Amino acid sequence: MKSIELGDILSTDEYNELQDAERVIEEGYNTFLKVGLALAKVRDSRLYRAGHDTFEAYCDQRWGFTKTHAYRLIGSAG
Repeated sequence: MKSIELGDILSTDEYNELQDAERVIEEGYNTFLKVGLALAKVRDSRLYRAGHDTFEAYCDQRWGFTKTHAYRLIGSAG
């Protein structure tokens, strides 16, 4: 089986673009996990009570997204 070399598939510019994109993805993924964990903390400790009656109201009014989206973020981080 032939070994695949970088130059066989991507140019140097393309490889650099891939590296840049992967850095952004990694940073975003780490932030995504932190967001999910932070939302879980707000929900589980009922910290939303500082200004909202429910976790759903907190998500909607503070962040502009649905409880479903918040739970999706929480589930992805767990």
